[in-house]
Amino acid sequence: MLIEILDPSGRGGIHYYAQSLAASVAGLGHAVEVVTASDAEWSEPVEGVTQSRCLEGFARPTRLPGFIRRARSAASHAHNCRLVLARMGHERCDVAHFVWPPLMWADWCVARVASRRPTVVTVHNVLPHDSRSTDERDYWARIYGAADVLVCHSDATVDDLANQFGPAIADNAIVIPHPVGDPAMEHTDGLGQVESRSALDLPEDAFIILSFGAMRPYKGLPTLLDALPALLEAVPRARLLIAGTCDEWDVHRAHIERNHIEAAVIERVGWIDRGDIGLYFSAADVAALPYTHIDGSGVAAVAASFGTPMVMSDIQGFRAVWSTDEVTYVSGGPEAWARALADAADMPPSAGERAHRARDRARLEMTWQISAERHIVAYELAIARFAERQVS
Repeated sequence: MLIEILDPSGRGGIHYYAQSLAASVAGLGHAVEVVTASDAEWSEPVEGVTQSRCLEGFARPTRLPGFIRRARSAASHAHNCRLVLARMGHERCDVAHFVWPPLMWADWCVARVASRRPTVVTVHNVLPHDSRSTDERDYWARIYGAADVLVCHSDATVDDLANQFGPAIADNAIVIPHPVGDPAMEHTDGLGQVESRSALDLPEDAFIILSFGAMRPYKGLPTLLDALPALLEAVPRARLLIAGTCDEWDVHRAHIERNHIEAAVIERVGWIDRGDIGLYFSAADVAALPYTHIDGSGVAAVAASFGTPMVMSDIQGFRAVWSTDEVTYVSGGPEAWARALADAADMPPSAGERAHRARDRARLEMTWQISAERHIVAYELAIARFAERQVS
């Protein structure tokens, strides 16, 4: 079987997901080609995986005027859609798998690809995190409706698909949990907290709370910034380690200054090399995820794989994956978060036990090997459904 995995972004968690999935599927004896951005970051070549960096990358932050950025972005997406369709006309792949669709005109692009090849779309989030307008729902309904198979990370995501778009679309979904682990991070697995903090130049004796990943509004960083003053009264050695990219860091920086917590915030704002990600989770005492909503969290998967205790919002997307025996849930605003993190700072044995249970289950039931096997089932199902569509 030849699978073409389409990853237009070439950056961040989605790109890491595409790389790991490609390597895992190839490990089962299938040929895989990953089609991605020209500026994508790649790990070592993997046997059975062809890397095609032919797409124009999503618009990166620049100082150009807004109308020029928008025009350039539109031109890039139009180019990518044309290129993807051209490949589908010439490449004899068995399945086209969009791990993330082009942002503009993706509904048209996915529908055209689906008319030519069996098509799978991964539903990392039912709708974009920061927009839930009616127009956006119609747009994504066309994308999901065109696919033969939709890969969701939990039953809760399938339920959300049904609620948002109806049972006909949800009937095409199968559940494959977000896998844990990453070969590029394995060299840091097993490193102790002291070694990891030394490598990252972090204070040895602090209680370090990690907020990791691209700082988007749905991730709730302001909640942690507002919880920190009360937390510092109870735990003076608490430090909030913020690591990841942010397009509007000045806004958060002003928030930090208003709360007079500059000395308690460790800023590592910017791109984090893939090989260094594990160091941050090994160095942290706890990973904090005060998200407002989520369907599948790669950050939680990494935390689980490193056995980092997780404190997270009590929301459906997390509840569908992690039990109260594995993580600490928080309901409420900054005051509730300050109390929960102060409790975590006491380092009760139960916190470590929960983290170990999350790690053990993740490494047993949520591996890339298992994910690849389930994806093969999804691909075979897509091929069968495409054949039925051709007959009808």
